[in-house]
Amino acid sequence: MLRVKTGDIPRSFSLMIFNRYGQKVFESRDINGGWDGTLAGQVAESGAYVYVMVITTSTGTVIKHKGTVMLVR
Repeated sequence: MLRVKTGDIPRSFSLMIFNRYGQKVFESRDINGGWDGTLAGQVAESGAYVYVMVITTSTGTVIKHKGTVMLVR
């Protein structure tokens, strides 16, 4: 399961995951949640997925991360 760990308690959090076609396969605003590698209740294909994460810290700093995660079955 893809999860995020941070030392600061964020004011807001957003995580989106997209497949290679640009379709959003997962979205969460719960920092304690995570993507379990499924899509619409079915096992997602192995391969590269793009994530976009935006965190606003308790001090108001906005942190944006983009990257890829490899799903391996």
